[in-house]
Amino acid sequence: MNYKYSYIFLFLVNFLGYSLSADNLILLKDSGTKEKSGSVNFVLSSISKNNVNEIKIKWYSSSLMYPEGVNIYRKETAESNWQKLNSSPFKKGDYNPNAEELKQDKELKQYISLIGSANIEGVALLGAYVKTFKSEAFSKYIGIQFTDNTIGPNKTVHYKVCAINGGSETEIGISEPVLSGKATALLPPSEIDIVAKNKKTTIKWLPETSRYYAVDIYRMFDSTGSDRKKITKDPIIVSKNKDKNGVYSYPEQFYIDERLKEDTTYYYSFKTIDFFGEESEFCAPIKVFIKDMNAPLPPILKERKAKNKSVTLKWHKEAFEKDFVGFNIYRAMRSEKNYTQVNKTVLLKTDSLFTDSVTRYGLFRYVIASIDRSGNEGVTEDIPIETVDEIPPAIPKGLMIKSDTGKIILTWEPNNETDLWGYMVYQAINKNVKNDMYVLITPQPLKSNSFKQELAKNSKNKFLYKVLAMDSSYNKSELSNFAVTTLPDVTPPGDPFITNCSLNADKNIVIEFFKNTELDLMGYHLYRTYKDGDEEKTEQVNAKLIDRTAIRYIDRTFEGYGMVQYYLVALDSTNNASRRSNSVKINIKKEEEVVNYEFKSMDAKSLVGNSWKIKWKMEHADDLFFVVYTRQTGEENFEPQTKNLNDTKCVVNLKNGINAYVQVRAYNTKGLVAKSEIKLLENKK
Repeated sequence: MNYKYSYIFLFLVNFLGYSLSADNLILLKDSGTKEKSGSVNFVLSSISKNNVNEIKIKWYSSSLMYPEGVNIYRKETAESNWQKLNSSPFKKGDYNPNAEELKQDKELKQYISLIGSANIEGVALLGAYVKTFKSEAFSKYIGIQFTDNTIGPNKTVHYKVCAINGGSETEIGISEPVLSGKATALLPPSEIDIVAKNKKTTIKWLPETSRYYAVDIYRMFDSTGSDRKKITKDPIIVSKNKDKNGVYSYPEQFYIDERLKEDTTYYYSFKTIDFFGEESEFCAPIKVFIKDMNAPLPPILKERKAKNKSVTLKWHKEAFEKDFVGFNIYRAMRSEKNYTQVNKTVLLKTDSLFTDSVTRYGLFRYVIASIDRSGNEGVTEDIPIETVDEIPPAIPKGLMIKSDTGKIILTWEPNNETDLWGYMVYQAINKNVKNDMYVLITPQPLKSNSFKQELAKNSKNKFLYKVLAMDSSYNKSELSNFAVTTLPDVTPPGDPFITNCSLNADKNIVIEFFKNTELDLMGYHLYRTYKDGDEEKTEQVNAKLIDRTAIRYIDRTFEGYGMVQYYLVALDSTNNASRRSNSVKINIKKEEEVVNYEFKSMDAKSLVGNSWKIKWKMEHADDLFFVVYTRQTGEENFEPQTKNLNDTKCVVNLKNGINAYVQVRAYNTKGLVAKSEIKLLENKK
């Protein structure tokens, strides 16, 4: 199958770019020069092995032809000055094909006529580009190929081509260096990959678009090439295709050779064709064998039987194919996906009986396969045969148990039965239950002699476990002796919560709190923190554990004054301690002390976005809590923006583009005691 037409089209769409304008010459990018405009231009040079005394120069750009012509320059690598080779601009029509060229190329005259059209585009332009690859006479006629026969041998030179437009020159590109007097080496394609399957071959090679534009493929039966035959009607041109994601990549195969004979060896050879129409030498022949893919008919099962660990199969085959070799027997266990061959050597066609010895009891699946010379197998359907085992495994011994936080680990001595499938674990929570009251907790047999169970960390039941063994015939042992454990309690009580702290009529401090609900709660410890001079002290208030039913506690031992802070910790029956409760403060003042609360200052600083940092200063701030209020311009009432604050700073966020007024208000346990000044916050838009 030849993808010539689609590949040529894709090649030239890539080669010419959008609307066939030659803006994206991607196949020649290794040799080209990319201009600032984004188009890719190329100047190529080549020396033919038929005449090493001349150098051919060829160029491509965004235009197929140049109405005002081009100038061609040459310089040696070591020189800095360019030498102009043409006396007048080289353009279309300066070279006219001779009679012999027209005779040899029947299409040449037609293409010369086509190129004379006022507006050549679309498929016609595609054809013209392809023709330049194939025809030196056509390339010279349209003014994109020039021959330099004025240079001596052994000189390394570059060529530069400039297009003339309005009397000015624009550089098309500069060629790679070329050594005069030595033919340009053109190698066949590399990394050739040929895959044979289903009477065909798929062929691919490494595209090297800077070396050649097309490949011819030859096929033969003889590795010497004596019967070599070209199988590509036209040279194969490959190009990258754009997928749905816009990514360009080459197709999976470049050529498919179909209708090949099975069980036959072929040889392939390849040639490349460069942009001057020069062909490479043949590559070394590549050997490909077309495998016979037709399997022989399978035999017919006549009898099957099992006794102890012995399985016997008997079969018959009606007719034998010409390439028939013999039979193979395959076996798989019930739980296995892949079959294993059980006969050591291929069974002859005269054989029709086979006995297999198995090492275990259970359900087996057999197939009998007919085999031909190519290794194709005609396989029977599954032949299920069961060898029955009625002897249960031994009862597992040495059941041991370890428990940790939320985790139980069981281990026991392994059984040694060869047909052991695994172990089943059962659980109960009452020591006196019968075996049939234990619950299975492993839905599939365990392969190892250990088991780990994850439980809730607050589980406090006693758990009992037993284990039994199961073989591949589903025979089960009796349950083992039980193992019992209780998980350690590592779950602390919830955090207590203090609801109020106040002075009673006797000037003692009363702490009130919600009662915890844990069933294993033992009680509480109460702690207070206060300053003794410059030293901060924290001490336990209660001498004995506060009763689990209590909802308040009276501190009769504090004799100082100033700010006092309290918090609770709850304990359960295993001495797990909760986290600290919330903290509450109370200021114990001297009787005669009268405090005058007054803000010393209040500042507002704009942060990133619509955020403002508010800071204030006030004596006796430790006795108070604060709330920040704001009022949008145009509104009458202030609204709180924060909860109760024990700090003298905070950050508030305003609505985008809205100005607002801010005020801080101070409170003690009796209520509002002071207000700050009001400041305007001018928000960023």
